[in-house]
Amino acid sequence: AKYGLAEMCRDQWNWARNNPFGYHTHP
Repeated sequence: AKYGLAEMCRDQWNWARNNPFGYHTHP
């Protein structure tokens, strides 16, 4: 993966916005 720190933070932020309950849930 050739992502910079900014892209990683952005992607995690976008994921968090789309999955507000996905932090501590395990399938």
